[in-house]
Amino acid sequence: MDNKFDLPSDDVEIKDTSKIFTDVKAKGWYKQYVDYAVAYGIFSGTSSDKFSPDNNITRAQFVQVLANLEGVDTSNRNVKTQFVDVPAKKWFTAAVKWASDNKIVNGVGGGKFDPNANVTREQMCVMLT
Repeated sequence: MDNKFDLPSDDVEIKDTSKIFTDVKAKGWYKQYVDYAVAYGIFSGTSSDKFSPDNNITRAQFVQVLANLEGVDTSNRNVKTQFVDVPAKKWFTAAVKWASDNKIVNGVGGGKFDPNANVTREQMCVMLT
């Protein structure tokens, strides 16, 4: 598999995610990429046995992926953000705070981040630049 990221390939065990997630097909065209993304902690499942490969990605999920790619420690979820719709202690709170503090996101207006909205390709481009 051609890696698109400069992540070290040693010390990381690539597991067969079709044996972990009931919705990852063993012969799915995407499986090797899911295996890689999960092994490197870029993505995790949407539950302990679901990856949800056909789902859209939300703004909160995409910001969490960016934080994962940057190696940000998001374990402290008891942080405060500038957004009224991103309360402390949510799984995405620390990632949103990091993204906001680093000018990766600035919300959708009205003091909101809209974490559960699907992220658009346009918004992804803005966050990536």
